[in-house]
Amino acid sequence: MYILTGKKDFVSYMVLGLFRGGHNKLVGNNNSSSKAAFAEDSLNNISNFIKKKNADKNILGIIQFQNLPVIIFSYGIEFSKVLAEGITKSFYDKFHDRIHLEKISSDSLLFCIAENDEEEAYNTLREVFKALKIHSSQDVEKPVYLCFNCGTSVLASSLEEAINQAYMALFECKNKDGYVHYIYNEDISQKMLQHQNHMKLAAYFQRAIIENRLRLAFQPIIDSKTGKVKHHESLLRIVTEENKIISAGPFIPIAESMRFIDQIDFLVLDLVVKELRFNPDVTLAMNISNLSIDNTEWLRKAKNLLKDSGIASRLIVEITETSMHRELSKVAYFVDTLQSLGCLVAIDDFGAGYTSFTQLKMIHADLIKIDGIFIRDIVDNHDSRLFVQTLLGFAHGFGIKTVAEFVETGEIAKTLIDLNIDYMQGNYFSPAVNYRTWIKDDVYKILN
Repeated sequence: MYILTGKKDFVSYMVLGLFRGGHNKLVGNNNSSSKAAFAEDSLNNISNFIKKKNADKNILGIIQFQNLPVIIFSYGIEFSKVLAEGITKSFYDKFHDRIHLEKISSDSLLFCIAENDEEEAYNTLREVFKALKIHSSQDVEKPVYLCFNCGTSVLASSLEEAINQAYMALFECKNKDGYVHYIYNEDISQKMLQHQNHMKLAAYFQRAIIENRLRLAFQPIIDSKTGKVKHHESLLRIVTEENKIISAGPFIPIAESMRFIDQIDFLVLDLVVKELRFNPDVTLAMNISNLSIDNTEWLRKAKNLLKDSGIASRLIVEITETSMHRELSKVAYFVDTLQSLGCLVAIDDFGAGYTSFTQLKMIHADLIKIDGIFIRDIVDNHDSRLFVQTLLGFAHGFGIKTVAEFVETGEIAKTLIDLNIDYMQGNYFSPAVNYRTWIKDDVYKILN
């Protein structure tokens, strides 16, 4: 949520509310009205500070301490309060009336620098960061190093705009370790628009989940020796509110970054197992996010759903090659667990990353799906052809089956057959379709 209004009462509430709450000695109690009142007071205090200084070169920043939980765990909450008070006192001792501080939550400070000279304002800002970096507990028995992020607005047209910009800059520090400082600029504004769009797309996807508007599409994988369908890859689709079917693919990176990919992986597992249960002659492949490889709940659910070996033996779980860059022992455990249930495991998009043959050997995958970047130009590109040929020799030597993705032409298919590929997948054979080709007059086909 971003502050996109100039209304002072709304901004006042958001300044405090958007940061993690917690006891503040300046607030009598912790209800929403007192929080809003405190935020209003903070704005008034800063506004009065600027007026008193009669300054027009103002910098406003929000400092958020990242390792406060570690400090509380190490020395207790009372120590952390004393530390915060010590920081405030040392700042006023050092900067006197050049800076004004407001505590806006248990782990955040709002500060304002008011100067008439722009260079002086920047110099003070640099001194603030230097002071924070070197600040530590005076108690040698309780050493402290502060890790903090800071979002800063420089020379904004209003106090409300400055707070908005400082928060947006602070948001850019998210998920970065150690000391990170961003000054608001147009690039951050553009990123915020992107984040805003992602948030809307995430909400759209969540609504589709709640309204049961997700279903599977299927693309056949062809046996290069017989020309027959070996199995199908299951691909997630969204039925829009206008009853159109769109790919869920563009939503997946957003789901991963916004941490609801586990919902999707659970849902796809349910849908695929349901298809396998009702269609005993069908084998299906499904994709799983790299993040779910560490998710013990997903594995637990898989164990419960795949107790029937007749179902498990017809399921292929695809993990991307980039997942192998995670802790290899965890990936190996994930693969071994699925194989113990009777499933096959495929490494998808192989060649897009930097996996070594040694890593590949350790994982014990059943299939390798060769990334389309090496398939699209294999007819004319010697390097692509050499890579595929080398990989096929390695895979076959270890008993690993191979699948070529993005087979778009007959010429590509012929080249791959000559190289002794096991299976092929691509629009040359069939695009992904939104119905079950193995069911005559499938209801989904009628809907399409």
